[in-house]
Amino acid sequence: MTPHDFIDKWKKISLNERASAQEHFIDLCRLMNHPTPAEDDPIGERFTFEKGVMKTGGTQGYADVWKKGYFALEYKKKKRDLNLALEQLTRYAAALENPPLHIVCDTVRFIIDTRWTNTIVERHEFELDELADPKKFKILHAAFHNPESLRPTTTRADITREAADKFQTISDRLQHRYPDKEAVAHFVNQLVFCFFANSVKLLPEGLWRKLLEYTMQKPSEAKLHLDKLFSSMESGGGIDFTAIKHFNGGLFAGSPALTLQQDEIALLIAANSLDWSLIDPTIFGTLFERFLDPDKRAQIGAHYTDPSKIMLVIEPVIQRPLEAEWQIVRAQIQTIMSPVTQATTAQDRKGKSIGKTFDAARVKAENIRDDFLNRLAKLRILDPACGSGNFLYLALQVVKDIEYKAILECETFGLGRTYNRVGPEILHGIEINTFAAELARTTIWIGDIQWEIRNAIMHRPEPILRNLNTIECRDALLTKQGGGYVAAQWPEVDYIVGNPPFLGGQKLRNGSPAKYKTVNGEDKLIREAESGLGDEYVDTLFKVYDGKLAGSSDLVCYWFYKAWEAINNDYATSVGLVTTNSIRGGANREVIKPIADVESIFECWDDEPWINKGASVRVSIVCFKQETNHNAKLNGLEVDHINADLSAEKSNTTLAKRLDENANIAFQGPVKVGRFDIDGELARKWLSEPLNVNGQSNSDILRPILNGNDIVGQPSGRWIIDFNAKTEHAASFYQSPFEYVKREIKPTRLNNNNIQRRTNWWRLGASGTDLRTSTQKLKRYISTPRVSKHRVFVWLEKCVLPDSRLFAIARDDDTTFGILHSSIHEAWSLATCSWHGVGNDPTYNARSCFETFPFPRGLTPNIPAKTFSKDPRAIRIAKAAKHLDNLRR
Repeated sequence: MTPHDFIDKWKKISLNERASAQEHFIDLCRLMNHPTPAEDDPIGERFTFEKGVMKTGGTQGYADVWKKGYFALEYKKKKRDLNLALEQLTRYAAALENPPLHIVCDTVRFIIDTRWTNTIVERHEFELDELADPKKFKILHAAFHNPESLRPTTTRADITREAADKFQTISDRLQHRYPDKEAVAHFVNQLVFCFFANSVKLLPEGLWRKLLEYTMQKPSEAKLHLDKLFSSMESGGGIDFTAIKHFNGGLFAGSPALTLQQDEIALLIAANSLDWSLIDPTIFGTLFERFLDPDKRAQIGAHYTDPSKIMLVIEPVIQRPLEAEWQIVRAQIQTIMSPVTQATTAQDRKGKSIGKTFDAARVKAENIRDDFLNRLAKLRILDPACGSGNFLYLALQVVKDIEYKAILECETFGLGRTYNRVGPEILHGIEINTFAAELARTTIWIGDIQWEIRNAIMHRPEPILRNLNTIECRDALLTKQGGGYVAAQWPEVDYIVGNPPFLGGQKLRNGSPAKYKTVNGEDKLIREAESGLGDEYVDTLFKVYDGKLAGSSDLVCYWFYKAWEAINNDYATSVGLVTTNSIRGGANREVIKPIADVESIFECWDDEPWINKGASVRVSIVCFKQETNHNAKLNGLEVDHINADLSAEKSNTTLAKRLDENANIAFQGPVKVGRFDIDGELARKWLSEPLNVNGQSNSDILRPILNGNDIVGQPSGRWIIDFNAKTEHAASFYQSPFEYVKREIKPTRLNNNNIQRRTNWWRLGASGTDLRTSTQKLKRYISTPRVSKHRVFVWLEKCVLPDSRLFAIARDDDTTFGILHSSIHEAWSLATCSWHGVGNDPTYNARSCFETFPFPRGLTPNIPAKTFSKDPRAIRIAKAAKHLDNLRR
C-alpha cells in the first residue's frame, strides 16, 4: 500500500472508533511494510491489539495496540480530544511496560509523544494528507521500525544544568548583598519552586510571567508582590481576584521575599523561558547546593551521581522485597477473583448473572489489596546523611511505582479503582547542612508532583505540598544532653539507605573546628564541612563512641555502626549504604565484621566507580538486614557468603591475626605536615655552607627523601629538612634550614589543630622514631609504595628518608627481600589490602599485609639473618632475590 492509497481510502471512511481501529492499523502495517500483530506475534506477548486485558464487564483494555519497547497506540472517534487519549496512555504506561512512544489517532490525525526516561518530551503532529510528505512518513515509519531515532537529544539533565547556571548568577548577587546565606538559600528555593509550579500549571496561567514583567518596570515593588504571592501560597487565597492554590509544606511559611534589583529580575525573566517541569530531581539538588553553599562552591560544574548507581542501593533494599511482597498479594487476589470472573463471563454469555458471588469475592480481594496499599503508605525510609535528597527522591519514586502497578493490576482482576496513598511523608532524612536539607525537601516535592504528572494523575488535594518536617537539620552522630553530648538517636524505620560522608581517620582533625550553633532553639555542635572536624568535635565523638570504633576509622564507619545498631534493636529491617572502598581493610573493616559474622550481608558491590563531592572515587556498597542470608550477591553474582572484606573467598583472610614474629619490623614513613621537602639544588647549597655556630654541618639535618613515584619512576632528587627530635633551641643553630622552616612552615603549623604539631612546628608532623630506631644498625632497608598498581620492593640506603607514602621494612638480608617478592606474598598482600583512588590501585600496610603474613618457619622477621644463613631455603631465596635485583638495576 502506498501513502496515496492509504490517504484515499481513509479520507472516505467515517466509521466509529471500534469499527475502524483494527482495520486502520492493519493498513498502517501494510503502509509501513511491517507485519500485522497476528503475523508478527501470534500469541500476543510483545505485539498485540487490546493490550492487557479486557476488564470484567467487557470494558476496554489499556491500549488499542501495543508493541513492546516501541509504542502504545490509542484510537479515538474523529474530532475527539486526542489529548485525553494521551492522558489515558500515560495513566497506563506502567502496565504497558513504559513504551518510549505514545501514539493517538482518530484515523485522520496523528500525535506521537516521545516518553524516554530522562529526556524531554517531543511531540510530532500531522494530518492524514501529510503522510505523503516524506518527512512525516519517516516519523511514523520510525515508530514501527526504529523508535530510537526519535529519541530527543536534549536531556532533563541539560535543562537542569541550564536552570542551575541561570540561578547561580542570581544567587551570587544576592549572597553579595545579604550576609544571611541561609535566607538567600531559602529565597532561591521559593523562586525555583514558583518557576516549577508555573510550568506545571499549579499557578494561574500567566500570573508568574505578569508578575516578573510588571516588577521589571517597577523593581521597588518586587518584594511587595512576591510577599503577596508567597503568603497566598502558604495558606491559599488570591491576588487581585485571582485564586491561588494552597501549597503550605513550610516552604512559604513566614518567609518574606528579599529585595530584588532590576537586573536580577531580568535574569529571572530569562530563566522563565525554560520548561521547569522537566528539571531532573536526581541532579537538581546537587547542582543548586553547590552554588548556594560557599563550602561547596569548588564543586560547581563537577559531575553528579548517576541515578543508576543510587539504584544499586534502592533496588535490593527497597524495591526487590516490596515487589516480591506484591507478587504474593497478587497471587492471593488472583486466586479469589479468577473463578468468579470466569463464571461471570460464562453466565453473561447465557444472559444470566451471579452478581452477588462476584461482589462478595471482590470485597474480599479489595480488602487484601487495601491492606497492602496501606502498608506501603505507612513505610518509613531513612537517609541519615540525606544531602540534597537524591536517595530519598528515588526511594519515593520506587514505592509509588509499586503502588500504582498494584492498583492497575487489580483493575484487570475486576477490582474497583482506588486512590494512591503513598506520599513524601514516608521519607525521613537527617542532614547537618542547612542548604542541603532545604534542597532535599524541594527535590522531594518536585519529584512527587512530576510523578503524578507522568502518570496523568490530575487530582491534587490541597495543601499541595505535604509537610516534610521528617527531613531534620541536625547531626546524625551527636546530640546535646544536659551539659554534654550523647549519641544521636535515629527514628525507627523500615529501611535505611544513603551515602554518608567519607573522611579518613587521619584527616578527622583537619580543617576548621566544629562550631556551636542554635538550630530550632537548641544549641548544637555543628560540623560545617567535611574537610575536617576539628579537635573539639573529634574529642567529643571519640568520648561518646568510646570502645565502639577505632579512632583511626573513617567517618563513614560511624554510620555503619549506628545502622547495625538499629538492625539489632529492631529499629530497621534492612540497610544499604555507600562507603569508601577502604572499609574492606584495616580499622574500617572492624565495623563490617559483626555484620559479616552472622551472614547478614545480602548484597554488596566491593569496588564501584562513584561521584563523591563532585570527584570520581571508588566505593563499596553494602546491603544488610536482620535475617541470615545463605544466598547473597557480590557484584551481581550469587555467592554462598560474603566476608568482612567484601569477598566471597572460602579462605577468609579477614580472620588473619597479626603475628608476634612480624611485629615492629614494618613502618610507615614520617608524615611531613608542611613543605619540609626541598629541591636538590637548594639542599646542595646548604650542604656546601660553612659549619654552623654549633660546629655541625647542615648534613646533620638534611636527607634525601623518596616517595612512591621516585621508586616506580624517575627519581625527583628531593631532599628533606629533618630536625628529628631536636629542641627548637638546638634546631636554630642550623641557620639556613631553620630560617627556611620558620618562614615557610611555621605560619601554617601554628594554626594546626594538633597541639603537638602546633608546639613543635619545626619538626616533621610524625618523626618516625620507631623506624629510625629499627634501622639504626642497618646499612640498608627494604621499602615499598603504600599505593601501587604493581607490588614492588626496593633497597634504600640508610641515609634516605622514606616519605609517608612508603612503607619501610627494617631488614637488610636478601632472603627477606626475596620472600616479600614471592608470588605467595603478592597474593597475600592483594587478599589483605585496601584499594585506593580512581585507578583502584592496591595498597600495602604493616598491620594487615605485612604483620599477618606467615613467613616460612625459621625464616621469620624476628630472627637475625645470620641465624638462618646456612639454611638451604634461605640460600636459594637470597640467590634468586639478588639476581632479580641485579637485573632490575
